[in-house]
Amino acid sequence: MDEAGKNAWCCGHGVYPAELDKWRVSATTALLVLSKKVAAIFNKGEAE
Repeated sequence: MDEAGKNAWCCGHGVYPAELDKWRVSATTALLVLSKKVAAIFNKGEAE
């Protein structure tokens, strides 16, 4: 999404662009942690 589109979406949903950026970073971090946990679970099963 380009900057103008992001600003329009934020304005329409009552969200500041900085809040949207914080949410994106938080969600990306959570997905990374989750993917590492899933990989650890499945890799552990392969070793047995």
